Amino acid sequence: MRERRASSRRSCLAWRTKYKIKQNESGGDRIMSGEINNIAEDVAKKMKKGGFDDVVVKITYLEETMTKAANNTITITQNWSNKRLDLYLAKDKRISVMSTHFSSFEDIEKILDSSSNVISKIQPSELYAELPKPNAEHSSKILDIKVIEKMSEVPVYMQKMIEKSLESGAEKVAGVLSFIKEEKVLSINGEENFNEVSTAVKTYIRSFKGEKSGMWSFGSRYLDEKELLNTSEKATQFALLQNKKEKIDSGKYDIILSPLIAGNLLNYIMFSASAFNALAGLSFFKNNENNMYSEQLSLYDSPEETDLPGSTKFDDEGLATYTKPIIEKGMFKTFLHNSKTAKKFNTKSTANAGMLAPINWNIKVNTGDSSLEEMIRETKLGIFFNNNWYTRLHNYAEGIFSTAPRDAILLIKNGEIVGYLDRIRIADSFSNLLKKISMLSKDIYKIWWWEVSIPTKVPYIKVDSIRIATESLA
Repeated sequence: MRERRASSRRSCLAWRTKYKIKQNESGGDRIMSGEINNIAEDVAKKMKKGGFDDVVVKITYLEETMTKAANNTITITQNWSNKRLDLYLAKDKRISVMSTHFSSFEDIEKILDSSSNVISKIQPSELYAELPKPNAEHSSKILDIKVIEKMSEVPVYMQKMIEKSLESGAEKVAGVLSFIKEEKVLSINGEENFNEVSTAVKTYIRSFKGEKSGMWSFGSRYLDEKELLNTSEKATQFALLQNKKEKIDSGKYDIILSPLIAGNLLNYIMFSASAFNALAGLSFFKNNENNMYSEQLSLYDSPEETDLPGSTKFDDEGLATYTKPIIEKGMFKTFLHNSKTAKKFNTKSTANAGMLAPINWNIKVNTGDSSLEEMIRETKLGIFFNNNWYTRLHNYAEGIFSTAPRDAILLIKNGEIVGYLDRIRIADSFSNLLKKISMLSKDIYKIWWWEVSIPTKVPYIKVDSIRIATESLA
C-alpha cells in the first residue's frame, strides 16, 4: 500500500512536470482545456502499456454560467467549471467502466489504480466485442461564438425574459437560464484521438397569473434572443388561458400534448430504443417490433441536428454519428446499438455508443400540417396538457406508465377551451400512445430542461382515446 502511494505521488509529479502545471491553493491542479487532449492520450497509452486489450478515455471540460430568477427578480448567478474523466477498460473479455470528476492528477491516479485492481475480479462479459475501427472526424466544432463571448451577460438576458413575461400579462415569473461551453476529447488506445468543442443555451420559464401557471422551455447550440423571449411569451400565454375550473370523470379522452410533455414522454420512449435495455427486458419495443404505430409518426435519433445540444460528430467508440429512424411512418426500424449489442443482435453499430451502453443523442419527431388551433377545433371532448412531472414506468417491458400533468391543463369541449383541470394523471401505455397519434403540428420546438434531459425537437401532438385518471384513481 505504501509503495503504491509513493508510485502515485511520483506519477502525479511527472504529470505536473510534463505539462508545467502548478497546484492551486486548495491542492487542485490548474488543468486548462488546452491540456486535456494530451492528458487523455497519455492516460490511454499508460493503460494500454499496463496490459489492457481495449482502452477508451474520455475527458469533458465544461464551463457554465447560470442565472436563476424567482418572484420577478434575479436571485443568483453562478459560474463554474468541472472536468470529468470516463474510462473504459477491457482485458480477457472483462470490462470495467469508471467515471469521476477530477480537479487534480491525484484524482486521475486514484481511478487508474482502482480500475487496474478491479478488472481481475470481474467475470468475462457475454457482450464483449472488440472496439471497431474509428471512422469519425478527428476534430469538430458545433458552437456559437456568441454564447462564449456573452457568458457574463446571462443575467441581462434573464432580465429581458422576466420583463417579456410581465409585459405579456404575467404577475409573477420564475426561471433558469444557462450558457454552456464544453470541450470533449476521446482517446482510443492512445492511437485514435478526437476533439469536439460545443456550446449550448438552456432555459425554462414559469409564468404565473394568480395561482395559475404556464411553462415553456428552449434549448439550442446557438444564442437566439428572439427564442428566449418567445419562451417567456409562451409560458405566459398558457398561464392566461385558465379561467373557469372544471371537473371530469376518469375515462378515455383525446389529448393534445405540448412539446414539453411530448418531449418528456419521448425521453422515456427512447429509453426502450436502447438495445442494451431490450436485452435487459426493459424495452416495450422488444415485444412489439412488428407492431404498426401511427403512420403519421416518424421518430429519429438525430445527432446531426446541429442546433440541438445533443449533436455530436462521434460516439464513444470513435464512430461517425448519423441520423437514423427508430420509427418511420409507423414502422419500428431499429434499436440503438454500440459494437457490443450489435454483435449480440448480429447487426452493425448505429454509432450510439456511450461508455457502457448505447445512448440517444437528440430526439426529433416529424412535423404534420396542422396548427394548435386546428387541433383544438378538431377535439370534441379532450384535454390539452402544457407540462408534466413525476412520470413513472409501472412495467418497463409493456411500457405501462403514468405521469402527473402540471401548469396549464385545459378542458376542451366541441372544439373550444372551456376551463381548466387539476389533480389528474395520464395513465396508459406507450404503445397505445404511439398507435393513436392522429395529428401533428406544422410548428416544431426545441425543448431541453431537467424533465427533458435528451434535447428534443418536437411539435404539438394530438392523441386519441387515452386513459385519464382523476385524483381518487390516479
